[in-house]
Amino acid sequence: MIAFIIQSYQATIAPKPANAKIMNLFYSLGNLQLQCTYEDTKAQCNNHIFENFKFFAKTMYPREEPYAEEIYQKKSLLSVVTKVTAIVKSSSEQYDIATIDESYTLLIQAPSVQITAANHFALSRAFASLIQLMDIHPDMKEDKKAYSIQQAEIQDKAAFPWRELLLDAARHYISLDTLKHQVDALAIAKFNVLHLHVSDAESVPLQFKNAPQNKLKAAQWSPYHYYTIEDMVELQTYANQRGVILYLEIDVPGHVYSWGKAEQDIVAHCPSYSGNINNVPINPANEKSYEYIKGIISEIFNSALFTKGNMKISPMIHLGGDEMIGVCWWEDSTIAQYMMNRYMDVEDLWREFHGRVNGIISEITNGNYPYQVYWDDSLQNGNPMTEKSVAHFWTSTDKSAALNQNMYAIQSTNWYLDQMTPINKTHYLFEDTWIDFYQVDILAGVSEDKKKLVLGGGPCQWGETVTERSIEQHMYPRALAISEVLWSNPSSRAITQTVIDRLGNLNCKLFHAGIKTGTMNPGVPCLGYPEK
Repeated sequence: MIAFIIQSYQATIAPKPANAKIMNLFYSLGNLQLQCTYEDTKAQCNNHIFENFKFFAKTMYPREEPYAEEIYQKKSLLSVVTKVTAIVKSSSEQYDIATIDESYTLLIQAPSVQITAANHFALSRAFASLIQLMDIHPDMKEDKKAYSIQQAEIQDKAAFPWRELLLDAARHYISLDTLKHQVDALAIAKFNVLHLHVSDAESVPLQFKNAPQNKLKAAQWSPYHYYTIEDMVELQTYANQRGVILYLEIDVPGHVYSWGKAEQDIVAHCPSYSGNINNVPINPANEKSYEYIKGIISEIFNSALFTKGNMKISPMIHLGGDEMIGVCWWEDSTIAQYMMNRYMDVEDLWREFHGRVNGIISEITNGNYPYQVYWDDSLQNGNPMTEKSVAHFWTSTDKSAALNQNMYAIQSTNWYLDQMTPINKTHYLFEDTWIDFYQVDILAGVSEDKKKLVLGGGPCQWGETVTERSIEQHMYPRALAISEVLWSNPSSRAITQTVIDRLGNLNCKLFHAGIKTGTMNPGVPCLGYPEK
């Protein structure tokens, strides 16, 4: 009787684990059932953990549902894995993106899978590794109900705590269901933050209840394409179940042309520059502009966005600060007069605006500042920052402007998914730009004592040229190269066949989860791809 199977195929896990021993020893794989308890309370894990496991487990059987253990045994295959036993060290579900612990261990040895995880987020990372060790059954390759799983010992943790994907929902609306689908992809790839860009020159798809900010419904693409704050709470709840955090970007003081559809005088009037609507900033000389900002931030932070159910997420918000066209302020007579009366120049006015927004946030949160993220343009002006301000680099890889102030930094420079030739390199195939992404080292040039301030970063999928019908193929598998950089920080960035296979296998897991992913290179179709 065959207790186990030895074969030459060597499974891979992406992003590459910190330490992994994967043996050429395979067991028959049945329908996995989870047993999960908290180490600190000895209680059974919360229900959302079991729901999360169901999602991951579905990707393990891409052909048909697996045989039951007794069927394998009737076929003289005795070593069958059917159980996952998980110990979660902490029952606390309070998460802070700067200090989050996502470490886990994973042991696969018949008849069970054993996982120890720091918390729920870490357990989700373990599930993401587990599903990649599934394969067809070597003795029954044509049998769509027969699967195997590889023996493995893994000890893993993230190199960087902040691993985000930016999605632009202002240039093209993305439905809530599609956003949830992207959360699924992030969880499989071990990203942990969804950065949703919901205010720009073209539109503001976020709808508010109270005045005056409720007038921004005029800045929606249509009366049928918007998100309520309750929608965002629902998305956050869904994301947290997968081990992902949602936060929103309200881009100010630039990129607010669409706000003028609500009230013209809260944006600057500069005819010489408004041919490109991205040039139009807010009007900081109008007190009503601050009323809008206060109303928006109040509705976000007074909602359950970061406090729904058991989950308590340290609040976060992105406040833009990129591409502020200061000369537009001078061309607006009201704003120009405001500056002249106070002997200000553009930089003075921007600092005043930035400081007032800080004050609004402090008032709303009773001095408990959230993580406030700003594009690195904001650092060029000496704008006042708080101890929880985060500089988001997109114009440069040199992060010294933030690190020299002991500020946190994240990086998206050279990780723009909308660009066909990142880092000024040219590829015959657009898909090959993942190679450029893989070469980016976000710690390059950072002194040892400042590395702890570089929290991570992630790719940006701007929305000018994609819709929800095309966005997934545009992002994946290219973003998977970045997921490995951020999770593993690999010491070698050589593009070997092992790297290609590893990311290619991870790409297949996205396919198994229903993501309409693209291709990395010619190769064998993913298991479960329409077969003859």
